[in-house]
Amino acid sequence: MENHRKFLKTLEEYTFGNYFPDSLELKIDGEILITEGISHTEYGSLIFLGGTNCEACDFDIINEFYQKYSRFNFLMLLYTPSQQHMTHTTKLEIPTKICSIKNVSKQLNYNGIIPWVFVINSMGQIIAGGLFNDMETLEAIAWPLIRVHYLEGVK
Repeated sequence: MENHRKFLKTLEEYTFGNYFPDSLELKIDGEILITEGISHTEYGSLIFLGGTNCEACDFDIINEFYQKYSRFNFLMLLYTPSQQHMTHTTKLEIPTKICSIKNVSKQLNYNGIIPWVFVINSMGQIIAGGLFNDMETLEAIAWPLIRVHYLEGVK
């Protein structure tokens, strides 16, 4: 009777303070993305996961955040059924890599729900992460970096 819950016991979730991996296998075919330069930066990074076939994924929010907080490093890991579909549905201003969300989510130990963002400090540690659907939520998730790099010394 307990076997149907076995998957709940074996799923490891990402943990705040863990280091973002230095590389990710983006697709089933083995394409590797070296992420060390993305996750180890002066101000920190935001790594977004989304999809062109995701109704909740609003790329304008990501662009707005990027324009407002340009000190950070950004990367979008994007699932798309085809390159042509990506061109017609997204106008992202940040670097974008096509990936298998299923493949990437296994490596990052998260459940694969999108739109998702990982917030990474300058040492490469995951300090926050979560689902977002508006600017206010995204800013709340990224607050640890915003506070340090945009509001420090502001009273």
